[in-house]
Amino acid sequence: TKSYLSSAADIARLMSTKRVFLFDCDGVIWNENTLVPGAKDLLTRLKQLGRQVFLVTNNSSKSRAQYVAKCRKLELPIEEADIVCTAAVAAGYISKLKLPGVTYVIGSQGLQDELELHGINCCGFREDDDTAVHDQGVEQFGDAPLRNDVSCVLLALDTRFNYLKLLKACSYVSAGALFLGSNEDAFLPSGQPSPTVPVRLPGTGAMLSALCVATQQQPAAVMGKPHRPMLDYAVQLMTEARQDQQPPPLSQWLMVGDRLDTDIAFGRRHGMDTVCVMTGCTKPEDLLDLSEADSELKPNCAAESVADLLPHLAEN
Repeated sequence: TKSYLSSAADIARLMSTKRVFLFDCDGVIWNENTLVPGAKDLLTRLKQLGRQVFLVTNNSSKSRAQYVAKCRKLELPIEEADIVCTAAVAAGYISKLKLPGVTYVIGSQGLQDELELHGINCCGFREDDDTAVHDQGVEQFGDAPLRNDVSCVLLALDTRFNYLKLLKACSYVSAGALFLGSNEDAFLPSGQPSPTVPVRLPGTGAMLSALCVATQQQPAAVMGKPHRPMLDYAVQLMTEARQDQQPPPLSQWLMVGDRLDTDIAFGRRHGMDTVCVMTGCTKPEDLLDLSEADSELKPNCAAESVADLLPHLAEN
């Protein structure tokens, strides 16, 4: 038995009382467009047993509809009400604030789709993609066109992130606009290993840090794991689905993920038990190196993959 893995008895004991199961996506249920072996069987069985299943992801590039389309392509039994993605969480969060004016957004099409679905008046996105002027000096940006009706700035992953977008976001936040971030992930899964220098894909956290430094402010709220808005959104979905029933207590929720600083910290911070799987970012040495001071990063159990959970589902 590998020393960093939990015993079958420990996994069975942990899962015996769980009624709500949250799974990260990349590195847990799939890697890019390939299912992790056993993931489909586990999700199918959980649904058959009447358990609540959520796919919870910090990826803001896709809308819930896009995630459902991906799940159907992979033949997973997942509906829109089972998806908790930062694009939808951000849209719901901003919608409840009922802010005047418009929201300046740095992000992708999936995020734009969710914001528009919630009736949020937005600007930004692709309108500042033009790089024709970016080879000139900084002084050219002194008269950059700025709106006077921006009440909120939302920063998410944008592979076309540039100086003009940072300038506008910085100017709006410095003028008093509410500052929100989609997540703080420092890096992203890089897919296939490079034959030469290993690829390191910067995450939203890198772009968020740039805005924090430029404004000398921290976001008023961050949507994704390990922060609270993602949990609040899942509770909202359950409340809407159950109508007159209260969601189960968090002691009956289980968070299954592959990243210690997002997935496991999310569960531990909000009172859920956690399982870390080894099919994504976390390596054995990461678990073995954890100290007592790393309590928020320490999972209750560790398993090779989600397939190891299937034999231990409580039938009642």
